Amino acid sequence: MVWPLAGTCGIGCHFSGARRIIPAMRTLFLLIGLCVTGIALAQSQAPGTGNPYEARVPVTDQSAGTRDAALREALATIVNRVGGDGAATQAGSLIAQAPQLVQRYGYDKDETGATVLVAAFDPRTVDSRVKGLGLPVWGVYAAEVEDIQLMIRGVSDRSSYLKVMALLRGLPSVRRVDVISAKADGLALSVRSEGGASRLNGALLTSGTLTQDYSTGTSELVYRVLATAP
Repeated sequence: MVWPLAGTCGIGCHFSGARRIIPAMRTLFLLIGLCVTGIALAQSQAPGTGNPYEARVPVTDQSAGTRDAALREALATIVNRVGGDGAATQAGSLIAQAPQLVQRYGYDKDETGATVLVAAFDPRTVDSRVKGLGLPVWGVYAAEVEDIQLMIRGVSDRSSYLKVMALLRGLPSVRRVDVISAKADGLALSVRSEGGASRLNGALLTSGTLTQDYSTGTSELVYRVLATAP
């Protein structure tokens, strides 16, 4: 039985046989939970997040010391974004130069009214410096955006769903994730990613969370959640 999801939230379903109503309702509740989480993920990655080489950092005041510390935090965020989680921990010498490397900065208010520093850095300068440290660069500035269809198997409950979404959300190239449909233990997704399918595929296979699934007769962009995934 297939339970299609319209976009990221609408659910259409039907029942055949009274004996299936209870299991079907359980599946329905699970899909509603997945749907709500999918909406939150899509909103967090929707267009409007802005320049990937720009970051917002909360500040308590606008003094020079606070500003410089916030600029370093902003650059660390950007380095992690373009080089992958943890890249900033290996780029201490680069982060320390943030006040000298910043292209522009200013102050804004967040949704609570608190002050935030908004800082932007030159993409090519950041990429060049990160590469100079021997770190990988995703190239999110120049990479072409592509909508990629994925099938993830082994997604049988909310926990495994959240694990997959956390993985995708943590990839520097991923801009949006939409749930297309859920069937048995499989989840069909549309992933908007910079750098193309090959780059996304490489990142997923080195994550320790997914492996390619050959049971369908094709190995292209079909994965299964590893039982030992963290």
